[in-house]
Order: sequence, then structure tokens, then C-alpha cells
Amino acid sequence: MFGKDHGSFGPPSSNDELFDSCSNILELAEQALSEGDLAQASHLYLAAFDASENIGTGAYQPAIDGLRKAWDAACTLKDRALAEHIFEKLEPFSTSEEVAEHAEALQRLALDKLEEFGFSREDLQDMADMVSEDFIGAFKENQGPEAVVAQVLSVGKNEIRPLKSPLSWPHASQASEQEIGQEGPGAPQNPEDFTYADLIGFDHAIDAMNKRGIGLAGDEKFDEFMNTLSRRHGISSLPAFETLLFRSPSREDANQFMLSTSKEIGVPSVRMYMEETPMGFPVLCILTTPDFKMNPIRGGFGGPGILMLEDIDIWGMPFSNSIEEAEGMPYHMQLSRGAREAVMFIRSAVENPEVQVMATCSSHVELDEFFAELLHPVDAFELALPDEEERAAIFEDIYSLYPSMRLLKSDDLIRLTANLSRFDLYMTAREAVDEAFKSSVEKRAYVPVTRDNFYNKIAAYQPLDSAEYLELEERAVESLRHDLESVDDLLKGNE
Repeated sequence: MFGKDHGSFGPPSSNDELFDSCSNILELAEQALSEGDLAQASHLYLAAFDASENIGTGAYQPAIDGLRKAWDAACTLKDRALAEHIFEKLEPFSTSEEVAEHAEALQRLALDKLEEFGFSREDLQDMADMVSEDFIGAFKENQGPEAVVAQVLSVGKNEIRPLKSPLSWPHASQASEQEIGQEGPGAPQNPEDFTYADLIGFDHAIDAMNKRGIGLAGDEKFDEFMNTLSRRHGISSLPAFETLLFRSPSREDANQFMLSTSKEIGVPSVRMYMEETPMGFPVLCILTTPDFKMNPIRGGFGGPGILMLEDIDIWGMPFSNSIEEAEGMPYHMQLSRGAREAVMFIRSAVENPEVQVMATCSSHVELDEFFAELLHPVDAFELALPDEEERAAIFEDIYSLYPSMRLLKSDDLIRLTANLSRFDLYMTAREAVDEAFKSSVEKRAYVPVTRDNFYNKIAAYQPLDSAEYLELEERAVESLRHDLESVDDLLKGNE
């Protein structure tokens, strides 16, 4: 309390030796740098940074600054292996712009190394174009792998997409736990194959889509009405003049509903979404259904189809040049080659009345002007969080999936899960069941899902300023007080 303020005046006294060691190494590194020994300076800066990590007071700024000098020295030496090693250590302390610049520098070093082996930059560019054309050819002819991946756009700065399936709903794994031969309407399905009939908790959204003429296939009156319109107007289906933009506080809910909408329409589809590689590089993933065909002449769709764009609000601006370089240039000249082809494909789909373009985004942000113009005209569809009736239906499904959850059935449970998305409801239930299952294995006895445990899971998903969170907090305090009283009574009884 009255001792030295370590955060303000330096490392604690117990770490003085490590601190002095780091400072000494930095001095040696500075000396080597001044003498022009860049290789030795780089390794000394790395050693100083490693020593600083053992001090235990957080990042030591002089060591970080030294690491930046080591990066510059490695680039000057054109030592890509050393530069890549420094990049990995420096990345957590760099801005997104610095990370992008360092990645470009690493790429230049790789090209320089290949040139030393006799490859010219023109040869490398031709090779890259050939590989790119092979991938695009496979996509256009619907041959090869289902997914065609190209690094064409950048991920948004404010959000990083989690490394998981775009539709990895918690109850998707239940299919593997059922009998393989089960068939019929109740058979387990992959959530990516869900139609409106399989969705639970989307009742109001489905009703709204029914009014737009989507999701009524098989309804005799509607089919007869559509046949009448087809005869009188001379077209077989409703033209797609607007991009359908699903906005929701929950990205998982919006993506699931968009995919189920495409299944209801039942035409060939293309799905695009951003993903990150294990190395952190953004890529645009393209998935097509087996029946999708490209137009062999104009490209784009070869007939009626659906284009789905997931989480379009976190796709970065696909410009390859800096703002200063791009000023005054037409936008199509600012795009990288892959980005230009992706944008052209999206634009052709938007302009094609036979193609329904659908996209998802968070309702908490506005769509970027570039994509708003690209998808124009846009018909925004607000997918709200589930109301009390929809949450009740979701819990009935949860009780059927996880029998041990039935002991918790109550109206309070439905009321206290307000503000949770459909995805969150399934996730909280799965987390609670997994925890109870693990405890059962450890104790070699059945351990049910307790109400207090599940309430704790719900509270983790509630906004801190919500009335539901405050009530859950009060319940947790009351439960703790009751447990302490029980322990106190037990101790008094033993006396």
C-alpha cells in the first residue's frame, strides 16, 4: 500500500536483475547497430525482447522499440526467415496498418528470394495468373472442389470473424447421435439443409417472408394463384429486383435464416463469406450447389439462382492501392484482380432479374457505402430477437434434445432469457449439458443440470445493464447466501 508504485516507476525489486539484463542487451544491440552489424543487432534486440517478457510487468516499451529496429534490420538484410520470426513477435504490438505493411514486405522478400533462383517477376506473375485461371475455370465449369477460395478482399478492422463454420449451430452435432437409418420429417438434418419447416423460433420472420411469396411452395391455393399469374403475365416466377438484406443483432440467426430462405426457393445457389486462414490472412470463400452452372459467354449465373453474401458489413473495402494513390482513379482500377472479378460477379447477379441476391449484416452497424451501392436497390429485412412465444418453442426443442434440461422447465426460464438470440439459447443449453456430462464422468454418477448453473450460463450472455441480468445476479447472491447458511448450520451441529 505504501510501497513503490511498480506500474509508475518501473519493475518490482525482485525483477531488478532481469530488468538490468534486458537494458544491457539493448545497449549492446544499439552498439552493434551503430557499427553496422545488422545481423548481430537483430538477434540482440530479439534477445532483449525475450528477456523483457520474463520481467512480469507487461510489455516493456524499449524492448518493443528494439524489436521494430530488428525488423528494419532484417528487411535491409533481406533475411525473410528472420523477418518472419520478428513479425510474429511484433504483431500483437502493431496496428492493422502496420501488420498489412509488414505482410507486404514479407511478400516482397519472398519474391526477391525467388528472383535469386532465376525467376523473374514477370514469370512469377504469369504463374500466379495461370493458377488463378485454373481455380476460376474450375468454378465456371462446376468442376473440382466444392469451395473455390481466393484472397480477394480484406477483413474489416473492427471485427474478426471467428474460425468456425458459418452455421455451426450447437444442435447440429445431434445428427451423429441419432440412428443413421432414421428417415422422415423428424430425421436429423444439418442446419445448412434446414427449410422453414425445420426452423424453430423464427415464426414472425417466416410469416413476413410468406407475405413476400417465399416459403409457400406446396400450398395448393398459392400454387394455383402463381400459375394464374404466370399465364397472364408470361413469366414463371417473381422477378428479383431488389437485394434482400437480412439485418439482425445476431449474425448466426441472420445467416441461418438466409440459408433456409434459399432452400425454400430451391434454385441453384452460390454462397460467399469471409474467412481467415490460420496465418491470419483474409480469404473470400465461395461455395456452390452441385446444380449451379455458369453462363459460358457472359459469366455469372446461367439461369435462375440465388447469391448469398454472409456478414457483408465486415467485408473490408477491396481496394489494393492506398487512398493517396487511388485519388482520382476510377474504382475498378483501384481493385485487385481477384476483387475485381468478385465484384463483377456480384454486380452481374444484382442486375440479373432471374437471380435473387441475399445478404446478411448486423443491425448495429450501417452498411458501407461501397457495398450499399453495389447491392442497390436494397430491401432491408429486420430479423428481431425471439419473443417470449418463440423462446418457449425453442426451449421445447431444447428439452427434446437434452432430456436432463426438462427438470428446469419453468416460465421464469423463458422470461429471463430475453435479449438472447436463438443461437445463444441453444449455446447456453449445450454448455450447461456439456458441463453436467463432464461432472458425471468425473464422479461416476449422474449429475443433472442445475438451475443455478444454467442461470449462470444465461447471465454470461445478458447485457450487464439489463433487468434480466440484475435479477440473475440477485438470484446468484441469494443462492450463495443460502449455501453459506447451510454450511454454518452444519458447523454448529457438529459442535
